[in-house]
Amino acid sequence: MDILIIDSDRGIQNYYRNLLESEFRSVHVRFAMGMNEAAETLAANRPDLVLTEIFLEEGSIFDFLGALVKMKIPVIIVSENYSERLIVECIRAGALDFLSKRFIKLGILPLLIKRALLEGDRWSKIQEVALGILHRPEYVALNRKIQGFLKSEELEKNRRDISRGVVRSVEYVEGQNYQVIFVYVQFHPTAEHRQLESTQRLAIQQRVLSGAIEMAEKLGGQLWTLKEDGCFFAFDGDDALEAALAAIQIHASLNVFALTQENLREAPMVNIGIARGQTVYRVNKGDIYCEALNLSAHMAIYSRAPNQILITEDLFTALGARAQKYFFRTDPFEGHPCYSYEPIA
Repeated sequence: MDILIIDSDRGIQNYYRNLLESEFRSVHVRFAMGMNEAAETLAANRPDLVLTEIFLEEGSIFDFLGALVKMKIPVIIVSENYSERLIVECIRAGALDFLSKRFIKLGILPLLIKRALLEGDRWSKIQEVALGILHRPEYVALNRKIQGFLKSEELEKNRRDISRGVVRSVEYVEGQNYQVIFVYVQFHPTAEHRQLESTQRLAIQQRVLSGAIEMAEKLGGQLWTLKEDGCFFAFDGDDALEAALAAIQIHASLNVFALTQENLREAPMVNIGIARGQTVYRVNKGDIYCEALNLSAHMAIYSRAPNQILITEDLFTALGARAQKYFFRTDPFEGHPCYSYEPIA
């Protein structure tokens, strides 16, 4: 029996493996960090069953479910998000079952898997018949609106969690692969700062970066490296909004910083680059190689405009309408489509 599990949480992945190998004989468990990685896995190997979390930032879970239905692969949703409307829409889109992670350790998951495997062939035949009956165009349009509402609802929930100080904490493990959002903050001295004594100039840089660290950590970012004139943070790959808000808050604090500094006429400047990519974690951060990390650093260090926040297109798409209105399409950076932050929309 071959089961594909789509979930970026390494802890839950280990739990799944231990549970399934203890409950089922000859089970082969494979993992994907998200829907995009799962699509590559599915192209090479067809599993008997898929268990998946919901990854709204990677596109539509409903389109993904539709693709699995066409492949005749039964799927169970096991998710942190358990709103009633989401459950209904996932079942309508072709999920065979839905389980909240609140109940995952109550012993019901193995029963749901057994039932799904026993029901799989019958479910496939029912779905095959359903696919042969076309929906009215009006239905398709309304369906998209409802599904779009659910995505907006999830993004709004994330925003409320942030405002209440609810952030996720990721425990990174040496050698494990993670989807990481890198926020690279680079201090850029103004003409006034260059004329200061070196000790005063360094003190200003350190205070600016200390403030950046405090803001980023409040929103769930982890400081990975601190240099004399810059630092970079790691955010969970799902936390695009938190990463963007951290960057915006760092920028917004600079004018206040200038007012608190005696005889400082110009506000300090920082450039911030934000990019996301798969990363093999190393305790020694100097051993980490990741294209997204390099890209975020280059955006911050070599930005064409001063005091700028640059974010890659995939992260812009994941922000949601409220945050997107503050970012505007700019010239590609090293071949990557990018958006630049403007404080007035």
